[in-house]
Amino acid sequence: MPRRPEAAEAVGENQEAVAGSWREAIEARWRPRRCSATDQWKAVTVGLPRTLVVLGASLAVAAACSSDDHGRALPKPNPVTSRTVSPPASPPASPPAGVPGQTVALALTWDGTGRSALVHVPAKPATSPALVVVLHGARSTGALSDARFHFDPLSDRDGFVVAYPDGIDRGWNSSLAAGEPDDLGFLFALVDRLQAQYHTDSRAVFVAGISNGAAMAYRLACERPDRIAAVGGVAGSPATCEPTQPVSVVHVHGLADRVVPFEASDVPGGLAVWRRTDACPTDVLTSKQGEVTHRVWGPCAAGTAVELYTIDSGRHQWPGSDPSPIPGADPPSPLLDATGAIWAFFAAHHR
Repeated sequence: MPRRPEAAEAVGENQEAVAGSWREAIEARWRPRRCSATDQWKAVTVGLPRTLVVLGASLAVAAACSSDDHGRALPKPNPVTSRTVSPPASPPASPPAGVPGQTVALALTWDGTGRSALVHVPAKPATSPALVVVLHGARSTGALSDARFHFDPLSDRDGFVVAYPDGIDRGWNSSLAAGEPDDLGFLFALVDRLQAQYHTDSRAVFVAGISNGAAMAYRLACERPDRIAAVGGVAGSPATCEPTQPVSVVHVHGLADRVVPFEASDVPGGLAVWRRTDACPTDVLTSKQGEVTHRVWGPCAAGTAVELYTIDSGRHQWPGSDPSPIPGADPPSPLLDATGAIWAFFAAHHR
């Protein structure tokens, strides 16, 4: 029997500290101090099939009550949505949603554990916007993915919603190991929550991720291919599972990756499994520009496709992103805008 979230109140979790100036900048943005009880948003009940808790403080309250450990005023945080989700007979009106063009903090309780995510709401949302969930790699956070990968400008331009959830202990249980966090349940609960609040298109749910986050993205599509329209994997292995129905896939990998080596991690074999499920043609269309090679298999069943970008000198990083502040991280390749390539693929592969 699937586990259900527990109804409880939870305030958005602070983003975990990272190295150097990035640590100070991110903590200053996302770490408001708690005000008095009378200053907090109160839970509002709205009917949904699962019970989650999503609480947050308003921007005005946070600005008035926030200070750092030395008594200095913190920069204004972005507005935070606030509501409790459960199945009442007569749901009252919803509290305000995220301000368009802003990134808001969201918290919910799943399987008895407080979980968090950042959500970017586009400046001009589409009538039924697509949803892109971006999964960070090991040792990283949703806030770093938001800051480094540059999905938000594309969101504002094209009107889709972007979510940057946080894994427990900066990682994802992509193998669905027993006794480990139920990330599968959490991420689909997050998708449900965002569809309810922002009226996102259920036929246009996309998941992108890097390394451990890529493995989790592929796992979501394998477990619920009826809910995920396409996957974008970067520097991770697609050879972790096999879907039961067609799902579009775009994969980006550096051939000099020493963490998840292209051949040793069986990236080619993993993509072959997805092509088989998608009933893709055996012929491949190949183009090359400098070190970047682009391979396309398609059109495949149900309008799907499988694409692969490789970079000869690319290492274990998101190409085209800002450098990572994590000590020892590889530098990103400037030879490909992975975010632009992934979003262009997603936009062309709604269900």
